[in-house]
Formats: sequence, C-alpha cells, structure tokens
Amino acid sequence: MNPVVVTATRTKHSLGDVSAAVSVVTRKELDQIPAQNVLDVLRTMSGVTVDSDRSSFGSSTYNKVIIRGMGGNTQGRVLVLVDGMPAMPAGTNIFEWNSINLDAVERIEVVRGPSSALYGSSAMGGVINIITRTPPKDGFTATLDTKYGSYNTWDSSLYHAGAVGKFNYSLSGSYLTSYGFNGIPEHSSKPGSNQKPGYNDDGTGVRNVTGAARVGYRFDDTADITLSADLASNLRTGQYNFDDDYRLYEYHKTGFGLRLHKDFGVVDSSLAFRADFLHTDYDSIGGTASSGYRVDYVSPTRQEQYTLDQQNTFALGEHQLVTVGVAASYGRSDQSLDYSPLSTYKDRVREKGGSQYTLAGYIQDEISLFNNSVQIIPGLRYDVIGTDGYDEDSTNKTRDWRKNYGMEVDSRLTPKLGLRVNPWDGLLVFRANYGEAFRSASLDERFGEYAYGSTLYKGSPDLKPELSRTLDAGFDFSPLKELTFGVTGYITWAEDYIASIKDDTKTGDYFISQKQNIDSVQITGLEGEASWKATEYLTLFANGTILNPQITSGQYKGNQIPFTPTSKATLGFTFAHPDWFTLRVGATWTGPIWTDQANQEANQEGNFWLGEVRISKRFDFRDWWVEPYAELLAAASKEEVRYTNTSRIPTNMAFVGIKAGF
Repeated sequence: MNPVVVTATRTKHSLGDVSAAVSVVTRKELDQIPAQNVLDVLRTMSGVTVDSDRSSFGSSTYNKVIIRGMGGNTQGRVLVLVDGMPAMPAGTNIFEWNSINLDAVERIEVVRGPSSALYGSSAMGGVINIITRTPPKDGFTATLDTKYGSYNTWDSSLYHAGAVGKFNYSLSGSYLTSYGFNGIPEHSSKPGSNQKPGYNDDGTGVRNVTGAARVGYRFDDTADITLSADLASNLRTGQYNFDDDYRLYEYHKTGFGLRLHKDFGVVDSSLAFRADFLHTDYDSIGGTASSGYRVDYVSPTRQEQYTLDQQNTFALGEHQLVTVGVAASYGRSDQSLDYSPLSTYKDRVREKGGSQYTLAGYIQDEISLFNNSVQIIPGLRYDVIGTDGYDEDSTNKTRDWRKNYGMEVDSRLTPKLGLRVNPWDGLLVFRANYGEAFRSASLDERFGEYAYGSTLYKGSPDLKPELSRTLDAGFDFSPLKELTFGVTGYITWAEDYIASIKDDTKTGDYFISQKQNIDSVQITGLEGEASWKATEYLTLFANGTILNPQITSGQYKGNQIPFTPTSKATLGFTFAHPDWFTLRVGATWTGPIWTDQANQEANQEGNFWLGEVRISKRFDFRDWWVEPYAELLAAASKEEVRYTNTSRIPTNMAFVGIKAGF
C-alpha cells in the first residue's frame, strides 16, 4: 500500500493521490539503507543531489542538498522541516543534519518543486520533512544499535517508546566518535588542493551526540497534546597539527516544542510552537606555512529561533477540502570575532548580527471532481519579512565604531496551482503544477563574515530576495500492481539569484568573496523513477535526473550554476527473505559539477559513482530480536573524489554492527 504523506498539501493523502512530485522513505526502508545520517538516505532519492564533500567524516557539517538544481553553494533553497515545523535558523538557513538520530525517524518525505505557497521562504527547490516516530498506542518498544568501522568510528543509538493509559512517551539518543577523515588530500592532480605544512596528515576528529524526549497525552479520540525536547552537540578537531585545542567546528543546539490538536468535527485544528537555541564556534587560521600557522580569531555565534503555526482544515461541501492558517517566526543571530594576541589585529573584537521576523497567512483548496478522477489544488500565501542588523568594531588601532543597518521590510504573495487527473483508477495518472517561490537572504548572507584559506567571505546587507517560477508536468504509470514508474519535466525561471562573487585582486591579506544578486537563472530538467517488485522478496529500483542549470544574464551569462550537477542516476535492488537475510545494493552516479561561476575547466568536479551495500540477518526470539549486519558505504569509481578544490569525500567505508529490540 502507498504510504500516507502530509507535506505536499498539509493534509493526509495516499502517496499516489497528490499532484506534486513526492518521494517517501519509510521506516522499513530506513532499516535497510546503509546510512550514517539523513543525508545518506537523501543521496539516492529522485531529483535530489547531496554535496557531501564534508560529510559526517569530513572537515565540517556544511553539507548542501540540491533539489531540481536549486541549492548551489547555499543550502537555504531547500526547506527542511522536522515534524512539519521549519528547522533552519534565520541566521544561516542551514540545517545541521547530524542533529537527528536516524533511529528516531518514522519516515522522510521529499516534495520536489516550489512550495512557498504553503511554507514561505526557502522552499524554492522543494521541502524535506523529517517525521519522527510516534509512540505506540499501548505497550512498549525499544531498539539498541551499535556499530564499528572505518576511521575508528563507534556509532551507537537508542530508541524507546511506550504508552501508559492516556499518556505516551519516547526517548532517543545517539553517540558517535571517530578518528575522522582528512578532507584535504596529501597529493592531488590539482596542486592548489594539496596539503601544506601545518596540516594534520591524519583524520579530523569527530564527536556527535543527540538526545530527544517526547511526552503526549490524549484527552479523547478528538484531542491530544505533545511536548518535546531535544539536544545535539557536534565537535570537529584536528585539521591542523600546530594546536591541540584547535576547533575546526563546534555546534550545540537545544530545542523545545509544543503541539495541540483538536478535531471539532467541522474543523480539524492544530497549534504548533517551536523554540531552538544554537551556539556554534570555529577557530580561524592565520599565518603561512613558512612563518607558521596560528589561531587568528575565534568566532562564537549564538542563534535563537521561535516559530508558531496555527492550521485549520475543514470540508466545504462534499468535494472541497480547505486549509487555512497563520504562521509567525522570529530569529536572531549574534556573531563575535575575537582576535588573538598573535594576530595582525590583536585585541580587536568585532560583533555582527541581526534579527529577522516573518508574519504569514496561507490558504489552500483541494477540489475533487468526477468522482475524484480530477483534482485541482490552488493555494496562496502572503509573507511579510523584516530584517535588521548591526556591525560593531573595537580595536586598539582605530576609533571604535558601530553601524546599525535599520529594519528593511519585504512582502511576498506566492501562488500555486496543482492538477491531478486519474481517469483509469491509478493505471495512468497525469500531474501538472505551477508554483512561485522566494527566498529571503539569511542573516549570515547579509551580515556574516568569515575567512577560509586566503579568501574572506562577506555578506551584503542590501541583498534582494530570490524569486522563482516553476512549471512542471508528468505522469505515473502502473501497468502492473508490482510495477510503477513516473516521469516529470520542469522548467524554472529565477531572478536575483544570490551567489558569492570573488574579486581576483587581494585586499589586505585576503581575496574578497562577497554575496551578490546575479540577475537571473533558468533550470530545465527531466526526472524519472521506477520500482518493480519482481518477486515476493526482490524489489528493483532506479531513478535519474538530467539538468541544464544556466545563468541567463549578467557577467556569467550562459554559464552553468556552480555546485549543481548536470546529471544524476541511482539504481539498485533490495532482497528481503525472513528466513534467509536482507540485502540492499545500490549505486549512484553524479555528473559534472562546476565549482565557480566562471566555469573554469580546472574547477570542474563530479563524474563518479558512489555505491552502498548492506546485508543483515534477523533472529527472532520469544520477546525480543537481534540483527547483526555489515555495511559498505561510498565505494567510488575513482581513487579520489572531490566537490571543491580543497575537499574530498571518504571512500570505501566499512562497518559491522548489531541491532536488538523488543
């Protein structure tokens, strides 16, 4: 049976009953996929590309997800939700993928295509909704998973849930420690990307911890309340060998949530609130190989995010389902650059930051005609977004100064229209959608600043929002109950696309790369996916994407959008026999990728295969079960795979583990 999905329309539907292009990974599939985190699951999905050069075992957690060409060198063009609530802070628009314990996830829904008419800013390429597991209605369940593998990695997780009377609860946690992987190669065909004196020849240390708790109470069959709390901590060290205390990246997050639900009969209503508090830090490196490296400055950043969503769904006659709601959010980010006594700007302190608020209202109508063989879904959302910022500098060399940028307010009306035609009861379904979307620049893009190598990356306070319009059409065909495949074509026009533009002339100690609106881009693409249950135990799957992402105006007109692969394909199979074993084998091809707007041949990456294998055998006992397994991840088609000039992804990672539960 098709799984139930909620992200495409904010209402419950079977997967085959929505007009949008949606992919779902269920809990059963999550147990079969060899994955360290959600990114490894997304990697094999149709229309989705993961730039994982700095993955769980790389040099940071800045992993980028691209849907239908929307992603580039910023992750904020794909909106990430956790249980339907936005999970990306206004400060960076970046989601920390390692903050989610995969064992606590029920399913992952991915909507491909613009979704701002329902979810507002950042849903330009699509939406990823990570839905956590719901405790059982009665009884108890628990799983414990631990594995060991490449780079001296230990990864353990726990999930426990139960119900007592009208109360239910769940507890989950994970702990990962690893010697890590050095993302900067010792020897490369690109001399500029080789390790230099002062770099650690070994791995980048990794420590990741997560924890979550959830308590629910059901008043009756129509009303319930849920309280949740979670935390995550991630630490990366060791890229440089000159300082034992050097921190490549540090992240701490604490979150709290509340959800109230009441079905009044005529109206089904819910109220959700979420608060997140984040602290990140990293050490910026100064100096040279000849004179010696040093910690130039530390850069702690504190962020807070509050989100509120109130939604109501009601039937308007027998053939209309209307959803209306309001949403509000407030985010703040404060960054401090504290220079060390050894730096050129010793004793200098620079503070930058700002705040961003959103007020929005949305409405959607699901109209069913001709005994549900035709479905029309119009939607509309209006957002008001305000942003302000400041920049304060204190140094012993110049006079203190402070600049307040003031509040800038922008408003957007984003429509959508979906059409689904099902004339032959699921045999052949036609889908078509038109949607507009936008993305307001994050606080980091407006006011942030950081140095990496010889380049100083700076924001621009006057950035305009990105705007896009997308038209797609496709079909799903099921000639047999066991065989389904679908094809979708699309074209996207985007204006005021934001990118980092590098100046080839040094200013002081650095080249300057500054965020700018680069006029317009056009993305055309074709995506397809297929699944065939060949036998009772064997399922074959495949998907593919072809893209032409082009900059269509400005200095780089005719070039391709950087960090966006032009092709991607996945194929594999799952064999699951309850008396024998479960085996999943898959391989993903990533096509050419440009890493700069100028599309210089020296900066082209991509063109490689990544493989995955997982084999397990479950043994059932009276009240419990145990499942030993082995995994092979990221087996590449060439020795060294990079997405950028200075980073590569780990290859040929092997793990063995055991999972048990009751």
